[in-house]
Amino acid sequence: MADQAVLAFDFGGTKIAVGVADADSSGWLATGKVPTLENARESLRSVERLTDRLIARTDAQIAGIGVSFGGNVDSHSGRVLRSSLVAGWDDLPLAQEFSQRFGAPVKVVNDGLAGALGEGRFGAAAGLTDFVYLTVSTGIGGGIVMDGRPCGGGSGQAGEFGHMRVAGDPTPCRCGYTGCIEAIAAGPAIAASVVGHLRAGEPSTLAAATEPITARLVAEHARAGDALAQKVMTTAGAAVGYVLAELVAALDPQAIVVGGGVANSGPVFWDALHDAFVGPMVDRRSVELRPALHINKAPLNGALMLALEQARLNRAQPVSQ
Repeated sequence: MADQAVLAFDFGGTKIAVGVADADSSGWLATGKVPTLENARESLRSVERLTDRLIARTDAQIAGIGVSFGGNVDSHSGRVLRSSLVAGWDDLPLAQEFSQRFGAPVKVVNDGLAGALGEGRFGAAAGLTDFVYLTVSTGIGGGIVMDGRPCGGGSGQAGEFGHMRVAGDPTPCRCGYTGCIEAIAAGPAIAASVVGHLRAGEPSTLAAATEPITARLVAEHARAGDALAQKVMTTAGAAVGYVLAELVAALDPQAIVVGGGVANSGPVFWDALHDAFVGPMVDRRSVELRPALHINKAPLNGALMLALEQARLNRAQPVSQ
């Protein structure tokens, strides 16, 4: 059994995953998950009780903690700014809470950057030092890794790719702008677009659907040849590809890794993404476009990388006299 261990957390909209790993080998010693509750404090108490049980199984001292949080965070202070999925998290000092509770240094980042770190260590970006990770799911976000280091930005909120905009697109976004790719290509946006077309009388096999219209259902009908589903998925893929090409011009990465549930939508989405992405700038720089390998586990894997780094820094601190 390990003498020292690290804790990794992935706070999502429906569940919170927890892992205890060996601080030396990075191998998992114990893992578990609890539902995300409507009250933030109740969620914290629930996840802390689970963590206590997992630590007890390992009999190890906690040396570092990494947290992936599905929302806006200040990664410098470790404070949650807000969560668009669960209420009650606004301005919550999560790093301070966990540091006091478990007695180890804590690093908190949003789930997009955590996913980038996870794919960089265990997934499609393994071996790369400069890459961008973008996740297309209920929302759209991501992370930037340059020279092998995560880039948090001046306020620790870099990677809000969902609010990069497609020029001239009038689609309103919840952030107040128009043309944000989250308002065009995220799962709820795809479903809402189809519903709008159906209400306008556009023919589609989706009109006879007996289940709620979701991006997954739209993708299924697109693969089956439905014209409306294909049009909406093409628009979504093209919006993502356009923004990715802009990121290439700005950052010159070795690769861009695309994950999230919508990224599994099939060839209609990917063909449109690729057509909008590939151009003279991309060709000259030979940037690779790669699908993510770990859609569900990438954020927890990234939190593990953060925890291991915190443990390393903790060990390097001089012992006070």
